[in-house]
Amino acid sequence: MRKILLVVLLSYCTIVSNHAIAQSNAVSVDAKEEPFYNFIHTLENKTSYYFFYDSAVIENFNITLQLENVSVFQIMDTVLKSRGYHYISDNN
Repeated sequence: MRKILLVVLLSYCTIVSNHAIAQSNAVSVDAKEEPFYNFIHTLENKTSYYFFYDSAVIENFNITLQLENVSVFQIMDTVLKSRGYHYISDNN
């Protein structure tokens, strides 16, 4: 029972830690019909994140979005999920 509790506690601490790191990297974005690759390039310049994607998939993908002081994860959720895309975050 103690081992299970320890694993759950460590998992929770990792989740909270990752969330806190993401929140500390809050950014603001303001894009109007901006091509996806320009939008991502702007995010890379504002944060410590790097993005990899298939340029053929997002060829005609323009972004219109205005958000203030949000995490990169919130931005990506807003941009991608509404169009049926998803992303994976690698914490390394």
